[in-house]
Amino acid sequence: MPDDIQTKHPEIKIFFRGSWSEKEIIIKEVPTTRKTDAKLEEKIATDWQDILEQAAKTKREIWDSALYRLEKVTAVDNSLHFVLSTVLFSTRLTMKKYTAEIKQLGFEYNPRGMFASCLVETSDGYFVFIKKSQKYFGAKQYAWVGGVLSKDEGEIKSGRDLFLAARREVVEELGVSSLQIGETVLKVGYLTENWNVCLLFLVKLPLSRTELLEIFRSNNDGEAADLVFLNVDNKSDWLAKFEAQDRTRLAVLGII
Repeated sequence: MPDDIQTKHPEIKIFFRGSWSEKEIIIKEVPTTRKTDAKLEEKIATDWQDILEQAAKTKREIWDSALYRLEKVTAVDNSLHFVLSTVLFSTRLTMKKYTAEIKQLGFEYNPRGMFASCLVETSDGYFVFIKKSQKYFGAKQYAWVGGVLSKDEGEIKSGRDLFLAARREVVEELGVSSLQIGETVLKVGYLTENWNVCLLFLVKLPLSRTELLEIFRSNNDGEAADLVFLNVDNKSDWLAKFEAQDRTRLAVLGII
């Protein structure tokens, strides 16, 4: 990872980096400390109703749920200590529109909703990303394997729970079984451009590109329409499809 990543991307804040295993993660949950602004809360409530109406018209799935929110994370000796609370998915989603306003309000107003992004690597050296289907509401066409860390899908009380949540995204989106997932490490945690928290995992599969495609095409949850593979030979072509925030994740990991 470049040493000057923070200089190149001043809009993000890196909380930690390394190669952390599930045994090195300690979790504690507390009530949220997020401050609110009445005018902003009114705007995001209105925007959420608009999103629900749009989703209904296009017959695409969307729902609200409690997401884990990062209150604080500190490295102590050889472990990472997370203090978590919750924030609604609707709040996290609608606040993306008000990045500038949240910046002016300050860090305590950040949604800081947590999500996992998995850099999945095949046994023959390809990184795996997905071309999204139209199953869920949203405009994004290409994406990392991963998703928001929803409390409704499973409580996160330990490092094992956190890693299980990340691996669950790999299982659901790629169609592999949990037994087909190899080494998994937590590499980076950072505050994104729109004030949420990205946890970047490196996930290795003991499967080749061909083997993974065969599994995917016969067994996945429908969120991904297809898989896209990145390596050093096709990296520049594929990066043109990434949104800016997706490219930032690759930069943070030192891939580009």
